[in-house]
Amino acid sequence: MITSARNRSANLETPGLSFRQKTLRLLWNPDNEDVLEELQSFYPDFLSTFPQIKELSKLIHSFRSLIKEKAADQLPQWIENHKGFENKSIQSFFQGVKNDLDAILLGIRLHWSNGPTEGNVNRLKTLKRLMYGRASFRVLEKRVLYHL
Repeated sequence: MITSARNRSANLETPGLSFRQKTLRLLWNPDNEDVLEELQSFYPDFLSTFPQIKELSKLIHSFRSLIKEKAADQLPQWIENHKGFENKSIQSFFQGVKNDLDAILLGIRLHWSNGPTEGNVNRLKTLKRLMYGRASFRVLEKRVLYHL
């Protein structure tokens, strides 16, 4: 029930997105390798006004490919190669990666994930919030067990 609603809302075009939200959505889209051409077609002066977007796009796609290919040994070199990026948020990201490098390397190398557990916890909390003060524990229990 919740998953189907989430999937429906993810596929719908969200009205009222700001320019920044649209740009970030395009940049973070993992399926879109031609993001710069798409940005240029939507906003003709965009890349000339914000030339750092080209670098940011390369940074995002190189990081995604590093994670996707499970190239954990290349992560420290990747950080060194992109150390000259002058954005404070990106520098903060690099510093956080350096601080937690061992955990991140293990996360890339190993196939273990707590995603399914976190998903079930999120589903249970959502159901609990929806049911708070509306029905008895028995109804909540049946609703939780219905999806298992």
